[in-house]
Amino acid sequence: MSAKRVHIGSVGAGNVTKIVNNLLCAAHLIIAGEAMRLAEAAGVQPERLLEGINAGSGRSGVTQNQLSCVDSEQDIQLRLYHELMRKDVRLAMTLAEQLNLDLPLSL
Repeated sequence: MSAKRVHIGSVGAGNVTKIVNNLLCAAHLIIAGEAMRLAEAAGVQPERLLEGINAGSGRSGVTQNQLSCVDSEQDIQLRLYHELMRKDVRLAMTLAEQLNLDLPLSL
């Protein structure tokens, strides 16, 4: 799962951490996709855009890894990854509901 092991806390804390991490990743996927559409509409080539973003402060694991897909096999893997993200966002929303939290940006 990860190259680095981190002890988070008592039983269940690791599951919560995974849900929160994946919620952040899903948010990065959404905003990075919109940013890519904006740049592309302005005439910037996606490959060049990613190179620039990944050299700057806007980079993330999403821009460095998930958005670099270029062939059909990688595209299939990316779609599967997005389906798993939707599941994880639902888990995060369920947890927020159980904790009586309002997270309007996560909807």
